[in-house]
Amino acid sequence: RALAYREAATMAYADAFRTIMLAFLLATPLALLLRKVAPPKAPSADAH
Repeated sequence: RALAYREAATMAYADAFRTIMLAFLLATPLALLLRKVAPPKAPSADAH
């Protein structure tokens, strides 16, 4: 009985690891699609 529980826990850990790895692999290309935000321009002295 303990062996079955240990095997089930090991399989669940492997499934969770695989799911997290898949999410990371899918999210990595999406990060490359994000555009860079230009820094805000300093207001000119005439703005006041």
